Amino acid sequence: MKMRLLAAAGLIGPAVFFAATTTVALRRHGFNGLSQGLSTLAIGPDGWIQAAAFITLGITLAMLARGLALNIPQPPVKSGTRLLYAASICLVMLSLVQTETDHSIWSINRIVHDGFSIGVSVAFPLACLFMARGFKAEPRWRGLVAFTTIVAVVAIAADGASILALTPLNLTGLQQIVMLAAGLIWMTAAALRLYRLGLPGAA
Repeated sequence: MKMRLLAAAGLIGPAVFFAATTTVALRRHGFNGLSQGLSTLAIGPDGWIQAAAFITLGITLAMLARGLALNIPQPPVKSGTRLLYAASICLVMLSLVQTETDHSIWSINRIVHDGFSIGVSVAFPLACLFMARGFKAEPRWRGLVAFTTIVAVVAIAADGASILALTPLNLTGLQQIVMLAAGLIWMTAAALRLYRLGLPGAA
């Protein structure tokens, strides 16, 4: 039962985040998802919805990580879950320390916020690489090895693309969307597998 609850959290978090982010983005007049970071959606009249979405995603990611650690007793998974815990803390902090809507402004808040954003960008793909190694050692999880590796590569590529934010071709928003989409899809896939393994008679 505990395993299924932790897995259910891993399913709920991505769904809530996607629904909340889409809702706020559609309601935000003038928002450009290609150039503006998703964190800017947490600023404004309905910003609390986006802030709550980040907190929810962070908490549910930590719960999923706990479930994976309990289900897969492999050293690489232990390292991976620690990195997922770090990413979850950074996600929560992204909602508590707001950035600037104007990316030409470098305030203390923005610097700290960007630090937590970098934390997620580094911790998540590294966690996936460790998880892939752990999944490979567990027959019940080998089906997610290739997928988890691909997600890590996509996330790393998105990290590399962040340098475009420093050029006239500002694709900060697109880079964040790719990173978060990879994370949401991976969370859902891992949570589904964990949930099925928690069912009576599952193998």
